[in-house]
Amino acid sequence: MESLGRVALRAGSILSLITLVEGDTPRKESNDDGYTFYHYTDQVGLAGIMATHKILPNNKGKVYLTNIAMAPSEAFQNLFNGQATHANRGDDVVVFRLNSYQVAHLETNGREYLEFVYPKGTLKLEKVIYGGPNLTKQKK
Repeated sequence: MESLGRVALRAGSILSLITLVEGDTPRKESNDDGYTFYHYTDQVGLAGIMATHKILPNNKGKVYLTNIAMAPSEAFQNLFNGQATHANRGDDVVVFRLNSYQVAHLETNGREYLEFVYPKGTLKLEKVIYGGPNLTKQKK
């Protein structure tokens, strides 16, 4: 399997490395207490999410997330289609775990390999692993 990306996460003084491989889907690890996802955003969005532990939906009541670690330029191209209106949206990331209820309500929106949609409005984050600059390196 081809590695899609790595992101170094700093939680307090603990440094861990997450590697995702092609074909990853939401799954529960035996030593996890949830399902790990990423929400790519900009500095303003990151500040709001970290202050409230909530991701607000778009005007259609949806929150978009992925389970793939991507470099800023990859997130911008793959998730935001390189649209100028979404510039810098891959520069910051929130990594978090969802509970089984939240995961059960995810939709794929026809982009199953890249993106999940939470269609229930505001997404409350119970366990944030990391929030800050996107440290993922572009795959070679």
